[in-house]
Amino acid sequence: MSFLFGLVFVVTFIVSTKCIGNNRGYACGPLYITVSASPKSYVVLNWHFTCPDPPDTLFLLLTDSKTYEQIQDSVDVKNRRRGTYKTQYVLSREPDFPGNWSENGQNPDLDAQCLPLVVESLRNGNLVDSKCLEIQPTWMSKYGKLRLGSMMIPGTHNSGSWRGQPFLLKNYILCQDRNWWQQLVFGIRYFDVRVGVYDNDEVYLTHGVARCTPLDDELDHVANFLRKSPKEVVVLDFHAFNNPVNFTISNHKIVLDLVRKKLGNFIYPRHEMHYDEGPTLDEVWSTGGRVIISYNRRHIVNENHWLWYEVSRDWGNVIHVDKLQRYIYEKTSRKHYGNPMTVLMAELTPTKLYVFLHPTSSLKNLADDVNPNLGFWLRDHNRSDNVNIIATDFFLGNDMINLAQETNDRKLFRLS
Repeated sequence: MSFLFGLVFVVTFIVSTKCIGNNRGYACGPLYITVSASPKSYVVLNWHFTCPDPPDTLFLLLTDSKTYEQIQDSVDVKNRRRGTYKTQYVLSREPDFPGNWSENGQNPDLDAQCLPLVVESLRNGNLVDSKCLEIQPTWMSKYGKLRLGSMMIPGTHNSGSWRGQPFLLKNYILCQDRNWWQQLVFGIRYFDVRVGVYDNDEVYLTHGVARCTPLDDELDHVANFLRKSPKEVVVLDFHAFNNPVNFTISNHKIVLDLVRKKLGNFIYPRHEMHYDEGPTLDEVWSTGGRVIISYNRRHIVNENHWLWYEVSRDWGNVIHVDKLQRYIYEKTSRKHYGNPMTVLMAELTPTKLYVFLHPTSSLKNLADDVNPNLGFWLRDHNRSDNVNIIATDFFLGNDMINLAQETNDRKLFRLS
């Protein structure tokens, strides 16, 4: 312990509320913070050292706005070039977002912002690299030349299933643990939307037969976010219509009327696609509309010019991590007519037999099996260059938001 506290003096220096090391450049390969799903939201340190003389120690530091306050945890990484380490520090379910990015914040700062958590790597007591856990509310703003169907976009699977009414096998219903406001502020831009219409024409986000959270609340989050972030584009992919089983034209009208009421002029209608990869962000921004509503019912889309056709999706439908890895490596996408975007669903799917044999397990456990590997899989040989949208469970458990920016930086560089 004396060694740790002695090193406090080595790492103490002034920092600002702006993000530490938020340019995604790495001194010795990827170094980043994620958050586990199970059993709690523990902060996780991730590293993949590629330099000849790698660091030997990692610190998790809890900071304030001026100085590093204290070391929360440390790990010896000597002779361990790649790995993850789950600390005992728990991230709040409702963290205090910096830069006025709370839901009621006014005039928020349009730069990336650090939460008060930093991972540092050291070699022989000397600082090598530092990265914070950050929010990314305006990350799209520098990618105006990229097309929607060619850039990498981070998303969530079953985006609305982050809470819900008491139901049987709840552990196999919830796929997220953050509402849409938090998802947006952290940097998520694609939402996998499944809905049901219930008594009094109330529309809920669903996961199968389970009712989760009211759609209108989450649409309010989207509208509020778009008002504060002038160059972000959000994709709401209405994929499934779960209640009633016979989802009627009247039910669809209830859903669509709610969407138009809540999002109004923010909606970016579909256009004739002059390019297979769709419009550039510059072209989207120029119209004032910045939310794309895709709808998995072609006859409904044909009658509503403001809707986009369904997003093509690649779904491995596997329960084993090695099979999901092979699927991600081998998958190919065939884009549907009318929508330039494709989504890779990068999560495990439990079978009925699996649930029966593992009644005390959960989607959180399955996400923790996958998420730490995703960054390694997709950074290897720049495989992320071949991904358009990626949707994951418990998204803070992976680094897809930063990885999307690394990937889009490469794509932008090639254009130049």
